Amino acid sequence: MCCTTAVWSAEARPSRAIPMPALLALQRRSSPVSATGATVRHMRKTLLAMAFTAVTALVTATTPATASADANGLYGPKGNPSHALASAQGVSALTYLYGGAYQFAVADGSNMFMTVSRPALASGDFHTLGEMAASSADSMNYVEVGWTVDRGLFGDLEPHLFVFHWVNGQPTCYNGCGFVPFANPGMVKAGMTLRPGNSTPQFTIQHFQGNWWVGYNGVFFGYYPDSLWGGAFTKVGLAQWFGEVAANSATPCTDMGNGQFASSPSSSAAVAIGFIGGPAASINLNTTTNPSLYSAAVTGSNSVHFGGPGAC
Repeated sequence: MCCTTAVWSAEARPSRAIPMPALLALQRRSSPVSATGATVRHMRKTLLAMAFTAVTALVTATTPATASADANGLYGPKGNPSHALASAQGVSALTYLYGGAYQFAVADGSNMFMTVSRPALASGDFHTLGEMAASSADSMNYVEVGWTVDRGLFGDLEPHLFVFHWVNGQPTCYNGCGFVPFANPGMVKAGMTLRPGNSTPQFTIQHFQGNWWVGYNGVFFGYYPDSLWGGAFTKVGLAQWFGEVAANSATPCTDMGNGQFASSPSSSAAVAIGFIGGPAASINLNTTTNPSLYSAAVTGSNSVHFGGPGAC
């Protein structure tokens, strides 16, 4: 739904909570060859108990058929981070501006550590965000996770955790439309307010046993079931990491990232980018929509800086 010809879409460590897919996998793992004696038996019993607890929680969690997430879904301007973008639909003044990186790769998922900021959002503009998008290679189906500042959706100017997905090139809604929340010890949930600053929490998207799981800082907090795509979208073909501004003009006064250009060492960044069940990261710089307003710079095979102050 937006407008470019390019491909789109001291760090704080993540929590040590074992993610849901890893917990389930423990049931099928044999003990390490080097492990011996009572310690092994105790470890295996403990891990299997943890796995059983997780499986029980999954079975009793809200299912797609009865999920209340649809009713809580939020609708607002959302650009398709595709490399085959066209003009915005439905809102004549709506303009999307991007800065970031991408990589085509076949994988089960991707993760990154990204700066969470509180960028200035001009009164006439819609949102400013940072995200990771995992899609099919043809850019028709997407799962997205990141943070966004959007007064229209959340009623404030704070960064909020969001999820979003596309089905066959069609947008859905934020934090709903089939997204199934998953109870977790960290009380992480889509839509919650995030604390901006110098920390870089981890964001994860991973396909596992019939669902696209979404994680924040080491905790999986919900999933999109494969049934939303009729089982046709089960692998990442293209991953993207970027900043996005949805504005009311081509020269907005809204910040991207923390408002600093990518050339600044302290600009917003996605770092330690990686693939799950895929190749090593070797990301490519995407074409920035308007380099005089926002910029992006690949600073390694698995890191990209992005941001800028806009036109004001």
